[in-house]
This record gives sequence, C-alpha cells and structure tokens, in this order.
Amino acid sequence: MKILLFGNIDVGKTTIARKLMSLRGEFEYVSIDSFWKKYGDGTIALETKSQNKFIDAIASDRSNQIIESSGLGSLGQRIFYKLATCDDLKLILIPTAKNALIQKRLDKRIWNI
Repeated sequence: MKILLFGNIDVGKTTIARKLMSLRGEFEYVSIDSFWKKYGDGTIALETKSQNKFIDAIASDRSNQIIESSGLGSLGQRIFYKLATCDDLKLILIPTAKNALIQKRLDKRIWNI
C-alpha cells in the first residue's frame, strides 16, 4: 500500500505520517523535506536534484510506503506518473487547516534551507 500525504506547508502532514508510522511500523517513510535537507541549498539545480532523488525513492516494486509532499504541481505530477504502473493500493490524504493556524505555525518555523 502507498499512503500519499499532500498539502500546504505546516498543515500537519508530518504529524500524520509519524502517527501512521507508530501504528504501522512496516511502512517506509519518504518525505520531500528530507531530500531538500539532504541535497538542497535553495538553488534551482539542487532543488531539481532533491526532487529527482525523492522520485527515485518512491518504489513501485516495494509495498508499504508513506509518501509526503507539499503541493500538487509538477512534483505531484511526477509522483502520479511514477505510481501509475504500481499495482499497490493507494490512499491519498490531503489534510487541511485554517489559514490562521498555518500562519501561526509558519511564524514559529525555523527555516534551514
């Protein structure tokens, strides 16, 4: 099974992913944030590298992944194409939160890229 978490920054995707991991430990966690932290530096070149590494980590030959990403733009499209041939069951979760709550969280966020 692939569980896909899409949504705005600071909407709670990581919190949901952690909760799912604690309930179902056999899932591999694949998050775009971890690839940005590992490979990115804010430049377009390393943003592209981060996205490519993230897409490569989404395995159509392995079951049980929680895949987390913000936005559904071109990166979302790449995820869709990557999983189009995957026969695993897919569950898509799109958490939402009120703008005021997201803004409060963003104000506290430490940006490290």
